[in-house]
Amino acid sequence: MKAAVLLGPGKLIIDEVSVPKPREYEILVKIQGCGICPTDIRYYNGLKLYFPYGKESYGLFGHEWVGEVVETGRYVDNLSVGDKVVVDFQPPCGRCRPCKMGFTNLCTNKKFYARGFAEYALAYSPYVYKLSNKISFEEACLTEPLACCIHTNQKTNVQKGESIVVIGAGPMGLLHTIVSRLSGARVIAIDLVEDRLSVASRLGANFVINSSVEDPVDKVMSITDGDGADVVIVTAGSKKAIELSYNLIGVGGRIVIFAGVYPPTNIEFDPNILHYKEAIVMGSHAYRPIEFQRAVHILESGYVDVKKIISHVLPLEKLEEGFNIAEKGLGLKVIVKPTIEASTR
Repeated sequence: MKAAVLLGPGKLIIDEVSVPKPREYEILVKIQGCGICPTDIRYYNGLKLYFPYGKESYGLFGHEWVGEVVETGRYVDNLSVGDKVVVDFQPPCGRCRPCKMGFTNLCTNKKFYARGFAEYALAYSPYVYKLSNKISFEEACLTEPLACCIHTNQKTNVQKGESIVVIGAGPMGLLHTIVSRLSGARVIAIDLVEDRLSVASRLGANFVINSSVEDPVDKVMSITDGDGADVVIVTAGSKKAIELSYNLIGVGGRIVIFAGVYPPTNIEFDPNILHYKEAIVMGSHAYRPIEFQRAVHILESGYVDVKKIISHVLPLEKLEEGFNIAEKGLGLKVIVKPTIEASTR
């Protein structure tokens, strides 16, 4: 089969590799789409090593993937050949301390079923979900990122009528906008790019702020009558964006560091902001299995239109182009498919 192979940082080729064989509880899936995530770009750039370079890297860390079952292991009883599926790529072990504490998203023994930038990939059948024909394969590629946003929503315990500021209107910021609106919150989206803010408005943001032309702190305070936000979600992985969040929060508010920051950095802020406002700063990483399942249900229900977030659909041969588009913010969500002609939506 064809698969992306990483020979070293920034050294990507499309090569022929063997099709993997499913074990007892695994399935083999013909991939019909895989979304590009910042995690993929970090691996590509050598900032984080998930698989050894060379043939062992086949399929890379592509993990937002969907497809059609073509083979099942001998003990698989919940799926059949021909099923349209989306894959929860990180089954937790259930035995480590984080798992026993309920932090299955932070399991120390996860087995990653990634490798989505290829023609075929393996998945662990208990963590695979059937899809109907109500949504396309491309839309289903947003299941995993949507699950991450649902996890944040659960951690912050969003209440109806609360004011939520989303810093960054890229694909994840737009999904946070969707999830926050489904919770009945009032959403304020902040970004530097007017086109992204336009999409945020179409997806339900009540207010948008272009921070390149107006002061986001003054604007948020004006919108909230001087109270500040109840929740600030930082989806832009930058020092400046995180430091901005402290100046937007209100009494009893919650700041969520959603995006990873690479290279690692130090943040400067006045601790009195947290002290006198009794504000909370928390991280949010990945998702739990129940949140992945809920993401499937939300997409299948038709509550949201994630098609507005998909800007590019590219063939596997143009994966590097897709990385460039995603890294430089030249589009929104980029989907890679092994067997299509390039298109731009």
